[in-house]
Amino acid sequence: MLLPSWVCASDTPGYIIIFQTSYFVIGNLVWTQGINKDSVCKTSSDIPVPGFLMGQGKRHVFLLGRVHGHEPAGTCSLVAPMEGLAKSKVPASEHQFKEAQRILNNFKLSIFPMLNPDAAERFSSQIGDSFPSEQLGYSEEDLQKLLAILHELGLTLSKCRLPYYTPEESKILDEIGKSMGTLFTEDGVELWKDWVYEMAPQTRVVKKLMCASRPVLLVDVHQHYHPTTIFTPSSPPPKLPTIAKEQIVLAVWYGITPLLLEILRMEELT
Repeated sequence: MLLPSWVCASDTPGYIIIFQTSYFVIGNLVWTQGINKDSVCKTSSDIPVPGFLMGQGKRHVFLLGRVHGHEPAGTCSLVAPMEGLAKSKVPASEHQFKEAQRILNNFKLSIFPMLNPDAAERFSSQIGDSFPSEQLGYSEEDLQKLLAILHELGLTLSKCRLPYYTPEESKILDEIGKSMGTLFTEDGVELWKDWVYEMAPQTRVVKKLMCASRPVLLVDVHQHYHPTTIFTPSSPPPKLPTIAKEQIVLAVWYGITPLLLEILRMEELT
């Protein structure tokens, strides 16, 4: 079974994910059996929004990632459950995960690891491999460079305003030649707050799928930009020891799989 053209195998040993423009490269890709793939829709710039389906159960689960282009942890960590369940192993290890088939028999997982490929491409075109901590330091100058890449002009989450650029604002941005940040889609939509407005095609498609399937669990993976985050430099430098990227990738695995098993256990008790 072949994956779409935007996913390709890597010669890099181990469980390593590297971002290149809007695509991700998966090391040791030998676990595609049991994973169905499709293009959910296309963005306005004609980039496919990927979707994967695993499991045959009647209970639906939706896993969303990379709603914001500058949060690669979402894409990384959602690939871990795909690998672990497909191989019946704990990702990045040789330890067997005996409950994998039970999860796949009881749940149907809809996985969208990159909902905002436009912003992801803008981010990784400025930050190599989408890991700022390997490119920028902890100086105030580098922090300001990063903030300029992250932010959209004139918009913050704290302001009471519509979560998208109005036609008038888009016209002004075009006139002054201001480039987009890495938060919004190519059309200037904040996907995280678009569930009511449905301005973006990926919001409309995923919302329609969720309404039709009524999932028992929805997980939307983000990345917190803080001095303790390994993906991003900030000021002051981290006070905690550096955490390996693999541990960040596995965080969602260790969060989701026990929760799915707990859902089954609770149903057995009722």
